[in-house]
Amino acid sequence: MAGNYSGYGAPSGPPPAYSDGYGGGYAPQQPYYPPGSIEEQAARWFQIVNTNNDESVSTDELRKSLVSTKGLPFDPEIIKMLLNMFDVDHSGTMNMQEFQGLFKYISDWQKIFAQFDRDNSGSMQRGEFQAALHAFGFTLASDPRLLHLAMCKYATPPFRAQVGDTPDIKFDQFIRACVALRHATDAFVRRSGRPPMQEFGGGPVPSGQGGGLGGQATMNYAEFLEIFLALP
Repeated sequence: MAGNYSGYGAPSGPPPAYSDGYGGGYAPQQPYYPPGSIEEQAARWFQIVNTNNDESVSTDELRKSLVSTKGLPFDPEIIKMLLNMFDVDHSGTMNMQEFQGLFKYISDWQKIFAQFDRDNSGSMQRGEFQAALHAFGFTLASDPRLLHLAMCKYATPPFRAQVGDTPDIKFDQFIRACVALRHATDAFVRRSGRPPMQEFGGGPVPSGQGGGLGGQATMNYAEFLEIFLALP
């Protein structure tokens, strides 16, 4: 799945097909999507990816279709994460509507990644990653130690944290890092009642207006493990 496409958020679903045709039985066999729309692009890609023509995309088909930085395949763990996010009916595969949601989701992340990959290298270096996290309001962007840990965890493998090494983050790991940070932040908020970050209408946080590294949460060991094990 390559290239930048428009569209944001969860799928609204395809335009409804008429159950009764106009003038007595001329209903379309497939929903009609406007040419060039995100739905039309997703439907076209679905037909390419669905190599066995069974109207669903398997994990293996999804793995073969998703391409990250410099033509590298998506990490298998990220494939699993995405499938869990968009396999609404828990069938283990993706139907057309579920695939449209995934297509829009990845397309939006492609635009965001390109915005902060300022040298167009295809990977994010420390400053670019920090700028992205700061724009999203994640407070670890202002903590050098936490930022370094995040860089090392999601760095393009193989990476060894040795003196002088400069990790970078490719596209699929960037998605994984942001999803993990969002999940951890949500878990913190549920237990503390106070967000460690400030959001502005669900979009990027204006420069200099992110939340501070404040707030405390109380949890037992089992709750801590629950958060840790749920992280992608």
